[in-house]
Order: sequence, then C-alpha cells, then structure tokens
Amino acid sequence: MENLERIEEGSDKGKIKYSFANLLNVYRPIVIADEAHNNSTPLAYETLSRVNPSCIIEYTATPASNSNVLHRVCAMELKVEEMIKLPIILTVHQTWQESLSASVLARKSLDEYAKNDSQYIRPILLIQAESKDREVTVDVIKKYLMEQENIEEYKIAIATGDQKELDGIDIFNPNCKIEYIITVEALKEGWDCSFAYVFCSVAQRHSAKDIEQLLGRVLRMPYARTRGQEELNKAYAFVSNDSWQNGVAQLKDRLVEMGFEEDEVPDSIQTSLPVTLGGSNEKKPIKLNVSKFDLSKFTEEEKKKIEVISTPIGDEVLINTDEIITPEMEEKIIQATPAAERKAVSINLRVELRNRIVYERKYPSLENKTFKVPQLTLFIEDDWTPDYDEYFLDTAGQWLLDSPAALTEGEFRLKKEGAVYSIDLKGNSIVDRYLQETFALDLADTHTDWTIPKLAVWITRQIPDDTISQQVQVQFVRKVLEYLNKDRELSFNDLLRTKFILKDAIKEKINDLKMSAENSGLQRTLFSDKAQLKTDFNYSIDFSGKTYIPVNAYRSTEFNKHYFPQVAELNKEEAECARAIDMLDEVEYWVRNIEKHQYSFCLPMANGRFYPDFVAKLKDGRILVVEYKGDHLATNEDTKNKDLIGSLWEKSSNGKCLFLMGVKKNEIGTVAEQIKNKIRN
Repeated sequence: MENLERIEEGSDKGKIKYSFANLLNVYRPIVIADEAHNNSTPLAYETLSRVNPSCIIEYTATPASNSNVLHRVCAMELKVEEMIKLPIILTVHQTWQESLSASVLARKSLDEYAKNDSQYIRPILLIQAESKDREVTVDVIKKYLMEQENIEEYKIAIATGDQKELDGIDIFNPNCKIEYIITVEALKEGWDCSFAYVFCSVAQRHSAKDIEQLLGRVLRMPYARTRGQEELNKAYAFVSNDSWQNGVAQLKDRLVEMGFEEDEVPDSIQTSLPVTLGGSNEKKPIKLNVSKFDLSKFTEEEKKKIEVISTPIGDEVLINTDEIITPEMEEKIIQATPAAERKAVSINLRVELRNRIVYERKYPSLENKTFKVPQLTLFIEDDWTPDYDEYFLDTAGQWLLDSPAALTEGEFRLKKEGAVYSIDLKGNSIVDRYLQETFALDLADTHTDWTIPKLAVWITRQIPDDTISQQVQVQFVRKVLEYLNKDRELSFNDLLRTKFILKDAIKEKINDLKMSAENSGLQRTLFSDKAQLKTDFNYSIDFSGKTYIPVNAYRSTEFNKHYFPQVAELNKEEAECARAIDMLDEVEYWVRNIEKHQYSFCLPMANGRFYPDFVAKLKDGRILVVEYKGDHLATNEDTKNKDLIGSLWEKSSNGKCLFLMGVKKNEIGTVAEQIKNKIRN
C-alpha cells in the first residue's frame, strides 16, 4: 500500500486516490511493450514504476546491447513461415545515380510480375536520401526521379520529420498511386507496408538502426504467404560504392544485428551484376579492425601472411592466405586481440570465413545444375495429377456419420467419488483431473437452459474442422452426447460442467476416426487394382533455382556433395546416414530434405505428407530417396506406412527412382551398406 498514490491537498489529504494507476498497482499486471528499444527514457521508467508490473515483456527487432533476451525468433523461422522475403538481391553500382536508376528499373520490372499475382500488389521503392546539410538530399532525389526517370510527381511521397506525406494514406489501397517513398532516417514505428520491395540507399552517413529499420520494411511478405511469381518472394537492395564502400559486408553486418545467424547470412544475400562476391583469381585479404593486435603469438611463417597497419584509431589487420584458415589459426587470431573485442572479432571472422567457403566453392545450386525429383501422380478425371489428397476423404463427411458415435470409458470417464470427480482422457497416458471446488455440490438435477443440441453446437464451434461440414459435425457430436447421457447414464448437467474437457475428448475421437478413414481412402485410391499411377518427371519438385534456408543448420561436418551451401539440422544417426550418401561414388549431389518446406519433396500420407530425410541425384540420372529410422522406430506403424508409399513411388517410376527405408543396422548391415546395396542391385 505504500506505493499507492495519495491525495495531496484538501480534507482527504493522505487518503489513497481512486485512480486507474492505483488499480493497476494493486493488480500488478503483465506489461507488454512493443518497439521496446524506444522504451528507455526516464518518463517511461517512471510510468512503469507507477504501474508496478509483475512482469515486463518487451518486443523489438533491434534489442539494446544490454537487453535480457529471453527468446529470439530466428529470421530463418520467419522465412519458413512465409512471413519475410528472402534472399536479398544486392546490387552495388559505382555512383548513386546508377544505383537509383537501377532500383527504379527493378521496381518497374516487379510491377509487371505483380500484375500476374492472384492478389493486388503494387511494388514500392524506398529511397534513403541524405540530410539537408549533405549533397544527395530529398529534393535532389525527387528532382532526379522526375527529370531523369520521367516519374510523375503524384507517384512520389516524402516521409521525413518535416514532410509527412504518408500520414493518413492507406498505402495498400489499389487507388493509391504512390510507388516511390523518399526518407532520410528510419520510417516511424508502426509504418507497415509489405508492398515495399526495393531499398535504395544513397546516404554516405547511415546509422545501423536506420538501415535495419528500412531493410525490415522490404523484408515483409505481402499477405504473409509465398507469392506465385518467384521474383515477388525476394527483396532487393541497391547501394553505390561512393556511399557504401563495402556494401556486401555492411549489409551482412546489419542482417546479423537484425537477428540472422552469422552463418545464415551468406545464403540470405545474393548479388546481382555489376558487383560480384567471388570468382576472381585474386583473393582479397581478410580485414579486421581492432584497437591492438599482438603479432607475437604467431610463428615466423604465419607472420608472413599477416600485415598490421597502425592507424590513429587502432590496428588494421590484413590476413593474406590462399588456403582455408584452420581452427587453430582462427583461435590464434582471436586471442591476438584485446579480450573485450574478442567476441566481435570472432563473429566477424566466422562470417568472413563462411562467406569465402560459400562464394568461392562451386556448389551445384550456385552453378544452376538441375535437380528435379519426380512426383507420384494419379490418373483421375481424365488427367494426371500429383494432388489427390482430397480424394482420400469423402468431402461430405459421410465417413464420420458412418463411424460409431461413442466415447468409451478409456476415452472419457466421469466417476463420482464423494465430492470429487476424476476425469480421464485418452492419450499417451491417463491423466486424472480433480475438480473438488467445481463439484462440491451435487448439481446433477439442477435446472439449466442448455440442451444436448445446444451443447453439440457449442462443442462443434470449439473444434472447427474444414474437412467436415458443420452440419455433419454437429450431428455426430449430438449422437456422442446422447450416447453418454443415455447409454452410459452420465447426467447432462455433469457433461455440461465438464464441457471444456469433453470437447477435447470428442476432438481426439474425431481425429482418430479421420486418420482411420484417410488410411482407408489412401489404400482405396492408390493401392487398388484400378489405380493408374506413374512417377513422372513432368510433375517434379525442382530444387534448382530455389531458396534453401533451414531454420537450424548442421555445422559439424563439411559435406562435399550437398546441393546447397547449408545443410539442414541432423541428429547423430542422420549425420551418419548423410556421410554415407556423401561418400558414394555413384552420387552426383544430394540434399537434406526440409520437412514442410515449400520446395521440399514429399509423398502423400493419411492426414498429412511424408517428407523423406534425403534426396540424391545419381550420376546415371536416377533419383535416390532415403528415409532414415533408428532401430526403435524401424517396425512401428508409421514407418511401415512410409515404406509402403515410398516403395509405390519407386515401383511407378519404371526404374528411374529408388526408395530406401534405411535403419541403423539390419540383416544387410549398416545404413551405408544398405544404401550401396540399393543403388548397385
């Protein structure tokens, strides 16, 4: 009570105020602060203190260096969830004029692609100009756009501290004509337009925060899903050498600060002519800037490769080497720097080394080598199609009405023990829930306005399912309630008071019945004598030219034949299987298949899709697909179903494809021996 505000004057002086602030102070709410990097003023701290929060949760894309980060969402997770555009196509020109003209052309090109998209998109170019005391100001940029690029003035908006031409404008409205936005610093928080596709910076002085905020604008995916035109799934950045002396490195550093893992950055930036990231016979030295560099830690031979240039602000270190730097040499370089700078040096060095591997090594994906994997197609309704999941289930939902509308004792039990009810739900284990206070009175005969039909409608609304019509679902739920009430003699009021738990039990029952119906439908659709199937290259998953960005990358082994620079996460046994594939002479290249990735290879299964672990192209043109299972999973029902559908895919390919359900060890031998046997026999 001591922290509550009190009346300061009058006859009630000293009494507690009747105020919302005091109410919050007593209840100690959880405070959620958006754009938390701005929440650091004395006034903000004073306000929070008066509220007396029990917890403060902050959200920000640019956390302060001393932030207590409890959870970080990796940028790659956002890409997988189709929320951001990647990769960033970076183009570096010699002058700001060239860069600006190229960015205008890029926006116009994207506008043509957008016309073919199913939803309205108007690609917008964000331009970062310089402040008034510099050369390339907002006015200079606007004049250049109008006079040199022939852009009408009504298509240009200026968003600065003085000119707020975006205020009150719905940028998403198809009637809005704005295609170019000129700003100086970061656009204000809350400004959100996923039509921003192209970023062009001509500013020689640009703060890290401004670049992060502006890049963040062009990364957001329109309508939060992948577009049909591949060009609309990428972001575009244009800079010039006269303002960004090292554009690739600067953009790379900003992405790391924005939450990208340092070894994800090379795959998130692609360069477009005229700048290149590699391929030159002359390798530039690795450059580090530190306050002091200790050469005494190196051998005489190593010192020949290191040049230290003293400057007024510290040492510039140039490391000249045509070889990959060993982990031992890398550690020496880090230890040669002051302790306070080692973390930053370590990150910069790792990024630089990763860049060299990615940009200089000839990965098949970067050489545009083809990698098509044929899909299992079904002849239905006078045509071949790879999309036939919908035929596994009767869309009218008759399968549900034909199923027994009952919950057994093992699926839902309501047992009265004095004043305590024990409710058991079906699952991996039996869970007892004791509702002592709720059932302290015998309410079985208490009058209520609820009825079985009303409760059936309520439960159906709590467990919506797009594959079942609401009418059918309500009918089934009503039958379940009638069964519980009449056949199992559970009072309606008791069912009503346990409705939240009961709806979970009914949902699980429907899911079980759906799985069974889909399994039957799959067998009927694909495995019957009448089914016409073929594994056809005309219907393929094509890895070439696609973005491969795993949420978590595997970093313990450098593989020689992986199609992409990065390898998606592997457990210990999967890594063993990957090494076996990588070492086979017959394998040209392979990929770690990412589950539920939009470009990954998959096969149909009941109630979902099956994404095998590995896909390889053999030198003889055949495709090898491997699903790995540990010994403890080798004989379960899920593994058997995956083996069946994989074998059907292989059988329908006329020898063009191979499928292996590999296990750690079987009668043939190790997983490596199983793969060899599959390919060679």
